[in-house]
Order: sequence, then C-alpha cells, then structure tokens
Amino acid sequence: MKYALWISCCCLVIVVTSISQTLQDNTTEVSLGAGISIPYLPNDSKEYWKNGWNAGLGYGYSLPQGKLGTSAVFFSIDYHRFALNKAKLLNAIPGATDAVASGPTSILTIMMNFRGTFLSISRTIQPYFIVGLGYMHVSQGDITVAGVSSSTIGGVTKNGFAWTAGVGFNIPINETVAFFVQGRSLLGVMDPTRQLFPMSAGIRYQY
Repeated sequence: MKYALWISCCCLVIVVTSISQTLQDNTTEVSLGAGISIPYLPNDSKEYWKNGWNAGLGYGYSLPQGKLGTSAVFFSIDYHRFALNKAKLLNAIPGATDAVASGPTSILTIMMNFRGTFLSISRTIQPYFIVGLGYMHVSQGDITVAGVSSSTIGGVTKNGFAWTAGVGFNIPINETVAFFVQGRSLLGVMDPTRQLFPMSAGIRYQY
C-alpha cells in the first residue's frame, strides 16, 4: 500500500508539472482560504470529535473563457483539525470519569483539482463546481479514559487516496482579485473510510 501511495504521489507530481508546462501561457492564480470542517465517517469521528477548522492554499492556472463559462486547473494543500468531544465520549463509556487525548485529529490533503463555472459573465457572482483527486493523511492521538473502565484508545495514522467534489460561488472584486465561498465532500479511500464536509471562504488572486 505504501509503495502504491508513493507511486501515486510521484505520478501526481509528474501530472502537475506537465500541466504547468502546458498551461504556462495562461493566467496564473493563487488562492488562500479557511473555514470549518464537519467530520462524518467513520461514525466514531462524527460522534466523538467536534466540528473542526480548515485552512488551505491553492496554485494553478485559469483557462481561456469558453462559451459555457470559465475553468481552472489547480493544485491544493488543505489542513483540517478536530478536537475531542469529551462530554459525548464520557457519556458513551459506563463509569468513565475523564478522557484525555494526546493530540487532536488532523487531516492533510494534497489534491489536483478542476473548477468550472456555470456562467460566462465575469463581473457577477459566478457559481462553480469542483472535482479533484489526490492524497489524504490522517493522524489521531491516543485517548486515555479514566474511571471504572479505564483504558487507552490507540491512536491512528493512515494514508490513502482521496477525492473531492463540491460547489461554490466566485465573487469578483476587481480584474485580478475575487472572493469565494465553497462547500465540498472530501473522502479518503482507506479502512475505515474517512469523509468530511469542509466549508470555506477566501481570496483568489490572478496574475
């Protein structure tokens, strides 16, 4: 599995490099965003981890405007962080008096994405869709539970393929800067499957 992931990452780098060389004459864009992330799968993460926060950086190229709208190909790195919901965990374990996590759950994704707008009007609010493929790294610290049934829930470190799909709105501020709001489904192909719903807002700059 590790070898497959390394090969996939190398292929992703090659694809990004090839696309960058092909699109180097198009408009370059850089984006920075942040927001909240809602854990969904596995069920334990939905039950015992609080909604978290996310931050991300994107770099890519906007393609020439077509009849149906505009589009872009971009590379993104996103970080998600979740804290333990101690109250819910204690309620679920009979006799438990305290729970301490050695660290939060964190998820890092590296993705290659395509974004397409539904409208070709450049000076209005532009609805768009996003699809992407890439890599996900999950890290979760140990959880020590004190009380009648004292125990330690082992930490988790996993890597896997990931894909994302979502929609958003692009709101141009001027010719080079735009504000965006978006929501996505992000799924990691691993055992167990990881899924979260990040919602974010930020600034996109084209030059």
